[in-house]
Amino acid sequence: MKAYRAIFPLAVMCLVLDLSLSGHYDWLHRGPSARVRRDAELQAQDRGDLDRERRDLTDARGSTRRSWPKASGWAGSGWHA
Repeated sequence: MKAYRAIFPLAVMCLVLDLSLSGHYDWLHRGPSARVRRDAELQAQDRGDLDRERRDLTDARGSTRRSWPKASGWAGSGWHA
């Protein structure tokens, strides 16, 4: 609704959307819901897992090429990096 406040009066938007003005202002000043907080927590955890996997697959120079055959089971198969 914030984006449309410059175009339409707030009272008209609340009337059309069947909302109360007080409900809108409560929503406006309310913090993130428990679901939004939990989703953000899970996304941060996923990012951490991906970063750990990336670190495990890279050598000291930051190259993934040398460690990829080991991680995929190609080690000892005659394939050279």
